[in-house]
Amino acid sequence: MKIAEKYKEIVVVASGPSAKNIKYDKNNLYITTNSSYLLLDQGMDFIHILNDLAYLSKFMAFGLKQKPLKVYIYAPYTNKNNFGYKVMDNIKKYISNNNNIEIVSQDANLEDQGNKVNIFNELNLMNDEFSVKNPGGNSGLMILNFALLLSTRLNKPISVYGLDAGEGGRVYADGRVTNKNHIAMRDKHKQIMGQYLEYLNSQNLNYKNYSYFKGNMLLEEEV
Repeated sequence: MKIAEKYKEIVVVASGPSAKNIKYDKNNLYITTNSSYLLLDQGMDFIHILNDLAYLSKFMAFGLKQKPLKVYIYAPYTNKNNFGYKVMDNIKKYISNNNNIEIVSQDANLEDQGNKVNIFNELNLMNDEFSVKNPGGNSGLMILNFALLLSTRLNKPISVYGLDAGEGGRVYADGRVTNKNHIAMRDKHKQIMGQYLEYLNSQNLNYKNYSYFKGNMLLEEEV
């Protein structure tokens, strides 16, 4: 958690169109995933999180166009043929000599392969404090979960952008059209995601959500 101690605010940058409304500040720490880091102004400090094999492959082949403070790769299991196994097969040779990369997993075997810190248990403990659990299922909810961990442990305010679930247009913040079957826009997932975001809105958290889907700041601005 020390990596975030000096910052004024934790800012979630998902890829939806509301991310275009971020007012960047070098005193804040930005949490990004997949290609959302490309939305950042130059010189912003950020932590980048991956749990998508396609983006992991791009990361391993080309790196990132901006340098993050840390890269976390979520790999819950390392059984053969699943995502976690493929992560380790691709990245294990880099972990032991690269302090910039950490794996998040419940698999203790990862520690034998050079992973120095594993925040999986810390995330679980934080989630247990909420009566409505983060349903996961998309990268935006994943980085929100990580940002909540930093926010609650360090008593930092959190702002959320880009968790739009198709509201504001079925496009990414950079103008690309989203896949029409994207999980974040499926009715069942939106219902579960909406229940969780409404729950966060009801809690006594230092939490501002500027997203078009279930955002709490848009409602205040309209009053």
